[in-house]
Amino acid sequence: MLSAPSILALDNDEAKLKVGTNIPYQSGTTVTATAGVTQNISREDLTLELDIKPHISDGDEVLLEVKHDAKDLGTSSANLGPTWTTRSFETKLLVRDQHTVAIGGLIEEREIRTVTKVPFLGDIPLLGYLFKYDSKVKKKTNLLIVLTPYIIRDQDDLERIRAQKQREHDELIRSFSTFEHMKYQPHVDYGRKVGLLEEINRAEIDVEAERAERAEHPMTSAALPVHTGSIPLDTPSTAR
Repeated sequence: MLSAPSILALDNDEAKLKVGTNIPYQSGTTVTATAGVTQNISREDLTLELDIKPHISDGDEVLLEVKHDAKDLGTSSANLGPTWTTRSFETKLLVRDQHTVAIGGLIEEREIRTVTKVPFLGDIPLLGYLFKYDSKVKKKTNLLIVLTPYIIRDQDDLERIRAQKQREHDELIRSFSTFEHMKYQPHVDYGRKVGLLEEINRAEIDVEAERAERAEHPMTSAALPVHTGSIPLDTPSTAR
């Protein structure tokens, strides 16, 4: 969730939302006789902008003029610098009071490649591939915008909406605090694993099974004396 604002706008008046960050990047170098080589640093705003202009009708319907523009950081090159992507749309929507409308379909898919190498050794031609590796990550995002207009005619409507938003905020905070205490423990099937851990786990399972069997049948699992040795042939034996 990038943003969840609640803004107030007058009828036939535009409301603007802007949230994001500002990144610096090297745009070039300048060589002078006095200062030598200096780097030129520029900055770019990577923001999410949303402009909404409502028009309220007599039938509790709201005509929304929506403009959206989003910038995100893309790949980065050592020679050309960073790149960024842009997604924008402009549309009009007719929504009833307190009804929700969703705008989607702004899908972006990109591949991020990073190179990790040992300093100096990774720059050696041919042999440098032994001291570095590349990693590729595919990222796919689908931007979804959900809008719910509320028509406010007096102070009572404003207070009712404020109380509703406060309840939603409290429920969200309680849900996050509940999830923090729930630790996820995935089930590990050691029977599908190989190595020392599997042998230790199987040995522990056998010990637990033997212990349970002794607890169920204490007589059969009791220790019996064992005599070892040889019986002399010339010992007389009697039977009764």
